[in-house]
Amino acid sequence: MLNITKTKGQIDVSVTVGIIFVVGIIVAASFGLYYFGFERPRREELQNSRQVALQTLSEYEADVGTPQFHDQVPIYRGRIQRADSLEELNSVEDEISTLYEREKLREELLDFSKESTYGTFDNLPELHEEFKTRINEEDELLGLEALREDIEREVTEGWRDHHEESIQNIQTTEIVMIREDSPVSEFHLERDNAYSIVEEGTLGDLKSIRFVESNTFEVPIIETFEKVPRLERGDKVDIFEHTGDDMIRRVSNTEVLEVVYSIDQMSTIDWTDEKDNVELEFSADLWEEIKAAAAGAENARDEWDDWAEVVVRTAREEASIGDWDLPAIYVVKVSSWEVASDLTRIEHLQDEKDVILIRRKDG
Repeated sequence: MLNITKTKGQIDVSVTVGIIFVVGIIVAASFGLYYFGFERPRREELQNSRQVALQTLSEYEADVGTPQFHDQVPIYRGRIQRADSLEELNSVEDEISTLYEREKLREELLDFSKESTYGTFDNLPELHEEFKTRINEEDELLGLEALREDIEREVTEGWRDHHEESIQNIQTTEIVMIREDSPVSEFHLERDNAYSIVEEGTLGDLKSIRFVESNTFEVPIIETFEKVPRLERGDKVDIFEHTGDDMIRRVSNTEVLEVVYSIDQMSTIDWTDEKDNVELEFSADLWEEIKAAAAGAENARDEWDDWAEVVVRTAREEASIGDWDLPAIYVVKVSSWEVASDLTRIEHLQDEKDVILIRRKDG
């Protein structure tokens, strides 16, 4: 039998190596367990979260157009990529979300300031520039939220001041309000009524109107007695555009300037009379007499005193009769060239549309 004896103080190298080996295995196993069980999933989760945060930042960048947001994008992109923990990354994302909310509101207010100061017919450019400056100088979300109500109130007052000044500068007794109704329509008003509309109008109303002098276009509209039996010169009417089942008011409370009847129905007179038991027949042709008077005929009658209107009115009021098919041209007053041209085109060139006159009882 082989005996191995150890000298006192001598270290068994094989034991030491074994211990080191075992400890190394334990350390490696612990590190592997830590890395694969904790660190690697943590890094993968952090990297995935970085990608999500970068994607969100890109979406915000595409959605918001303010310089205040775009100037911060490279800074936040670098902070996302350098974030070493989810806590740090979440903090960066919270800042980005707050920035996005603030700048989205700033963009909405800038759009609103332009939309609210640019109307259908007129603009308020100085007020728009003032709003832009105030919006861009505000760095707090709460400050921008407070600006929203201020802008809506101030721009409404701005439009009121603008329209009141326009009304004050109009010299004619009658004031015409033009309104964008798709299509354009106009309303003939007294001065007090115009001021009331301005005072009571909403922002949307005030943006879509303007007040002008009664610059008159004369538009001829043909109607029959059946449709407008009481309509006479000087009456007030509303004018509608009629298509299918739709009626769109194009002019409100305007005046009938003239009524002209056709010579076919109103220029000849034939009647009989009896005197001393003798039947007498009379006839006259107004058209020919008027021509003769214009030519200088001595015996031709040259004053008729609105004869045709008197005939129609007398028959209606004293005998309650009328010629249903009796046509007349009603010349109406229109102030907007767009409305005047539309009504003329509809009346004379478009069979699928019609112009309707409705008499106002207080006209």
